[in-house]
Amino acid sequence: GANPEGGLVRASDGNLYGMTKTGGSSGYGTIYRINPATNSFTVLKHLNNTTDGGEPVGNLVEGSDGFLYGITNSGGAAKG
Repeated sequence: GANPEGGLVRASDGNLYGMTKTGGSSGYGTIYRINPATNSFTVLKHLNNTTDGGEPVGNLVEGSDGFLYGITNSGGAAKG
């Protein structure tokens, strides 16, 4: 990914999560995890503008269900 977007969020699992606005395999950004205990970096999702949405904005937030949520600036499949 390229062009980090927003800040890092420390989730209840102790890891740090963030997003990039561009880059990744489709060029629409990534969602990644940093494990501070092992100093490891993992790309969790290469955003695809068609199905996932792309060019994320703002920060990820952790819901009470433990899932992370975010907003994208473009794309995404319509649900109805």
